[in-house]
Amino acid sequence: MSLNFQNLFNRDNFLAYSGVLTSPCFGQPNNVLNPQRVTLRLRFDFRFGPERCETVDDSGRYERRRV
Repeated sequence: MSLNFQNLFNRDNFLAYSGVLTSPCFGQPNNVLNPQRVTLRLRFDFRFGPERCETVDDSGRYERRRV
């Protein structure tokens, strides 16, 4: 299970400020990054015991075989 936060405190993250001196928007941000996002991931693994699907060869490596 993992939990991922992006922009945890939901603050504005501005990008690309206007740099044209004669523009009325001089010094103002042109873009903002994505808002707050929380992602929860769950992963389930269904495995068989080693006696059913894996064997160890002479060199100590696992090899898979069909059941």
